[in-house]
Amino acid sequence: MQGGYHHVRHVSLRTALSLGDSGSWVVQGSRLCGFLIAGSDSPPCGYMVTIEDCFRDIKSLFGENSSISITKISGSPYLRSTLQKLDRSIREIHEISRTDLVTIHVQTRFESLFATYHLSGDGRAECIALNNDNRVFAVASLFKPFIAVGIARIIDDLSISLNGNHKQYADLRGSWEKTFTEVFNHFSDVKIAPLAGDPTVENLLVHYKGVDNMTHILFAPDGSPLLSQNDFRDIVSQFTIDTRKKHNNNTIWATCSNENYILLALLIQVVSKMSLPDFLKKYVFEPLGMEHIYMTEDELKTLEYKLLAKPYTVSANGVSHLVVSNHISYFADTIKFAVASGYISVGDYGIFFQAIFQALFEKPKAPWFNERFAKRLLTTSCIIDGQNGGYTPCGIMTQLYDRWPGSHSFNQSICQNSLYKDFILGKRPNAKAIKARYLAGSATGWTSSAYLMPEQEAFIIVLTNTSGALDTSDLISKLWLSEIFDLQPAKYINGKPVPAFLGPDTTPPDKRSEVHYVELARLIYAENSAAFQQLEAEDSLPDTRASDFPNICGTYVNIKMRQSLQVFDMGGALCIKLIGSRESGLMRFVRIGRVFRICSFPRNNSRSLSIDCFGAWRNRDFEFKETDQEACLLRKGLNLIDRFIRTSF
Repeated sequence: MQGGYHHVRHVSLRTALSLGDSGSWVVQGSRLCGFLIAGSDSPPCGYMVTIEDCFRDIKSLFGENSSISITKISGSPYLRSTLQKLDRSIREIHEISRTDLVTIHVQTRFESLFATYHLSGDGRAECIALNNDNRVFAVASLFKPFIAVGIARIIDDLSISLNGNHKQYADLRGSWEKTFTEVFNHFSDVKIAPLAGDPTVENLLVHYKGVDNMTHILFAPDGSPLLSQNDFRDIVSQFTIDTRKKHNNNTIWATCSNENYILLALLIQVVSKMSLPDFLKKYVFEPLGMEHIYMTEDELKTLEYKLLAKPYTVSANGVSHLVVSNHISYFADTIKFAVASGYISVGDYGIFFQAIFQALFEKPKAPWFNERFAKRLLTTSCIIDGQNGGYTPCGIMTQLYDRWPGSHSFNQSICQNSLYKDFILGKRPNAKAIKARYLAGSATGWTSSAYLMPEQEAFIIVLTNTSGALDTSDLISKLWLSEIFDLQPAKYINGKPVPAFLGPDTTPPDKRSEVHYVELARLIYAENSAAFQQLEAEDSLPDTRASDFPNICGTYVNIKMRQSLQVFDMGGALCIKLIGSRESGLMRFVRIGRVFRICSFPRNNSRSLSIDCFGAWRNRDFEFKETDQEACLLRKGLNLIDRFIRTSF
């Protein structure tokens, strides 16, 4: 207009605007949305400048040093009314999943909302807080962006700092395009052999040409950590060489793996001469004002008991079981920390997202966290789906109406051939795409989902302390997305119509999304419960008598993986331990047909296998082979054949 451009929103009208209507306020309930600047007769509509853009323009007139601030109103009328509308559906999804705690943080321009739900003893979910109560959760892969911020701060900020205390970082200038091993070995006394494909530091940051998943080497089926960071450093190169054969020596692939970020975390440590928790606290969390992050056992001990969420698993019959805290510890060294994270509140995670918005649209929260820095976190050189998808340091770059939202949820890990794996969010009435960064995290006893929409200055974060047949964080975050952006529920899954999700024709249009997600929750829960039931049945097989297979007992070694298996007779039954730098818990070794399967001992009427039994440890079967020359146990692992050769009886 008049030689200038305006970002506007489309407003549908019953009748066309009249002359003089330009400048009229647009109000929804008690919420001021913006003002009209133009319109159209066919069909009747108006073009609205949002009130957020209006205030931002006013602020820009006074410069960056202006005292004018644009504040977010916690529990604002619009988000509160939206929560009231969605409350019943949130509680129903919560109750279906048997999740203990669900905490939610939603933000749109100027508006912010917190809500925490708890499942009471009678199985009913209730909202117990409408404020940021600073309750902390382990968030697994949702922690990766903080490692990304750490390495980005070293390369983009500390390496060019004039502060004499930062001189050890100077050699990191321009390191993004250097191979990881070149950079790491420059600083480390203990070297890493070259990784296959020579991925650069930036490649690892966006999961491009990196290390394949080796979770089955890092952790045992019961979740016990097996490999120290020193052993990981020693074997990772050979692992990349061996797994390269899987890709037929192709140098172009994208695989989201914990191992890429373990390497980046180790680089932070060797360069800074600090532990990863200490570095992140000093150079990331404190500058951003993030005060509710706990990264060591000592820090956790200072936390008020009620503010530490306790992890639960839910069995196939819907019974919750507390995960024993000393059974799966997420601290002690960099590997476990990089994979399973520390503990963080939903409010602190929101502060991180807000820092990105401030860097892009307002005054940066910290001088180094500027627009260029924020854009590095949101972009990628790794495109995995045409022009629409790719791994960024802040999650998968995608559009909401695409196959990626929900793709890394625990919901899609349980049933690999799920009927609902291709389920997608709906489209807006105007079909305009919404770009997002999507994150999901899962560990035994924890699930989480987060969506960041930079262009809309909006985000949704949902954290839970329960893993089971339904990832509640996945569906509740999608429910909020559908409501906030008026996404119309998809009517087809795998090419088949799904009118049942939408309810009967008598369901009011404004209720269809809610019905849609509650029904979807029931179907996913039923499907995944069947998978849990099968796992529990396989895991509950009777013991195998050691006297029936006396020649299988002994110690079996895999030199490449720096690990061994000990098969022995305990009380007449075959048992097994996995041993690396540390030992797994005691597990049963059960004969099934021609193979032997690792099974757990029951703990308080629950199984003690970790959620990796739906991933890296999906196959727990070993084939026993014996010749005159050697005896060995073979397992078809995630990427390679795991071969353990007996060294002693």
